[in-house]
Amino acid sequence: MACKLQATANRNHITENFEGRIKKFVKFRFAVDGEAPPSRILGIIKDYVYQTFAIITRNMEPLPVEIPERHRSLTVLVLNELWAMKPPQLPTITQETLRADPGRHLPILRAILDVYDHYRATIGDENDIEVPSFTLLPLPSSKLRFVDITPENITQLTGSRQSPNDQVTRLPPFLRKLHIFWQVFAFEKLGYPSFESLRRAWIRGHFFSGVMRTDGVQLHVVFSRLPHGPDPPVIHTPDLANQDVAGFTLCGIDPGRRAVLTTSFGRGHEPHAVRRMSMKEYCTTSKESHIQRDMNRRKIQPLPSVPEQVHAYETMADIEANTPMTKTADPVAIRQTVRHKLICSESTFAFYNTDHAISNFELVKGKQRAIATAANFITTGSRKYTRRCRDKRKTRKNRKQRKRQAQRRRHARLLQIKDEYSNTKSRMDNLGRLREQHDELMDQMMRITLDQPLGVHPETRSEEDQHRFARQMNHALDQYGTAHDLATAAINSEIEALEQHLLTLQQKYLDPPQQPTRIRASKLPYHGSQETGDGLPLISFGDAMVGRDAQHFRGHAVGRTNNVRQHLIERQHRALCMVAHTNEFWTSQNCSTCGDQLSPVRTQDQSSIFALKFCTTCQTVWDRDVSASANMFWILDETISNGAQPLALTRPPEHHQPRPTLPAITLWCS
Repeated sequence: MACKLQATANRNHITENFEGRIKKFVKFRFAVDGEAPPSRILGIIKDYVYQTFAIITRNMEPLPVEIPERHRSLTVLVLNELWAMKPPQLPTITQETLRADPGRHLPILRAILDVYDHYRATIGDENDIEVPSFTLLPLPSSKLRFVDITPENITQLTGSRQSPNDQVTRLPPFLRKLHIFWQVFAFEKLGYPSFESLRRAWIRGHFFSGVMRTDGVQLHVVFSRLPHGPDPPVIHTPDLANQDVAGFTLCGIDPGRRAVLTTSFGRGHEPHAVRRMSMKEYCTTSKESHIQRDMNRRKIQPLPSVPEQVHAYETMADIEANTPMTKTADPVAIRQTVRHKLICSESTFAFYNTDHAISNFELVKGKQRAIATAANFITTGSRKYTRRCRDKRKTRKNRKQRKRQAQRRRHARLLQIKDEYSNTKSRMDNLGRLREQHDELMDQMMRITLDQPLGVHPETRSEEDQHRFARQMNHALDQYGTAHDLATAAINSEIEALEQHLLTLQQKYLDPPQQPTRIRASKLPYHGSQETGDGLPLISFGDAMVGRDAQHFRGHAVGRTNNVRQHLIERQHRALCMVAHTNEFWTSQNCSTCGDQLSPVRTQDQSSIFALKFCTTCQTVWDRDVSASANMFWILDETISNGAQPLALTRPPEHHQPRPTLPAITLWCS
């Protein structure tokens, strides 16, 4: 299995990179021995040289008319050098011949590496020309990889010791493997009551013999495989000409290296709603920066002691820094590399252990999360990842702590309800006693008044005084009775309210606590006044970066564009959006408002500002990514409405003269 995987890796490594390495050699020769032509002319030269070099005969085809006279002699010289490297028995080089026997093409790559090594040895450190480098064969990594385990090892890993009977031994080998799965795993719970039902499902294509995959931490057993139908065709912008796209929201996307993507929702004189996800935001969302910092910190720490391992390196950083270069054709250097790796193998395996596999697994999940976040940022208008969006209380790490805190809060809440219930009950008792005292005093006064209605010694007073005293006593009794009634009614109403509060506290004590509702912050307004409309997004995706994830541009990171594109296409399969691939010709070189050519921008010390362009007609400074996304929105809108893209963004005929570059505009001093 290991030899088969290595042979497949070697074949893919040679087949996929052969044409690119030949064309890089042509570019290198022009950079060393002649004037470097413009990129468009250089592309024509590379295509002509490779197509002429790949044919079986060595008859030179007529040079294309686009190649200037000053570059024709060097083109013929480079072609003759490549023909000298090509073995005479080698047939026409195609993808089929490369895959059939990739080893026959290695002498050509070996000769190219010899040219590179000779140039480095001749020039030395004073080399101003970038010398390409590559390895003849892919080097096996010392890090943990996913390994396939045969079904026969399942019994040992799971502890099953069932011996096969005679009926099982008479089965074909692939069915015996399936029977091992049947013995170990409970397929009855999946709806297969017998091995025959599982066998019939396997024959119909719903099951296969089974695969186990592990990364050193987790073990995955794969039983089933969904049938794959034909892939839907890729949609391009001209396919949507004169189509009814009611219910869709148009969006233009410019993928790049400096920013993962830049979107635009407006064109012309309308305000542009621009959204952008930079590479820093992408790495923060995927935690690539955090994992890389942790890896660099671990590499400078002392290595654990490994028995029977003798070398002079104390850290993993020293081991990797002192590894000889492998991108060479010198066999001595390759032997030194292999010897170095074998000497430090135990320390390397001790460093890249299961903990490293766990961090790689977390990194894979982080990349998937970052891709989904970028897609949500495009299609649904969700907020970008910021520090304010983080909620450390919702992490899995402190789940037990949150549970204990919730229990303590619930206990404190119940104690508070008990204390409030006791205070309310004691207050009700006090009001009841106060009401009884008022009633008792009123009864005593009534008894005294009835027993002695005219006072203590009525005989000593005159009849007129006795009548006056009786009137005053009756008036006082009326006033006190009214006050007593009012006080008693107030006490009764307060007691009723307290009784109702007691019932509420009892119900509150018995009911479970409600989760607090966190108030979500409102979305921040996007740049520009035009907001996205309702409906499924119709995305105009720039196709210039498709299939170019491995190419470096101005030192920026690679491998992001196709990931986001594939995720959007998966959403398109689920009818969540529509992706229209758009030709990016002149989208970053023309103004999205007037359509005129943009001028480059320089500072007063003549240093170029690659990210900015200036429109002399509109007197506007453009970010080239924003202008490109707005132009792709313009292309999609015009194609749908008028059936053709704007003339300013249409590729000219093949033999059309290239337009000249405008003079640079000096805006400010650095």
